[in-house]
Amino acid sequence: MNQTELIRNLEKGDVRAVARLLTLIEDEDEKAEPILKEIWELT
Repeated sequence: MNQTELIRNLEKGDVRAVARLLTLIEDEDEKAEPILKEIWELT
């Protein structure tokens, strides 16, 4: 799942997308920061 798909699925409330993002954050994956910056605007 790429960044765009992940964000789209997060917006839909997909539990798996939320879990995937949490895993990226916990693993300190470099992919997490741009996603967080983009979804911050949605909160």
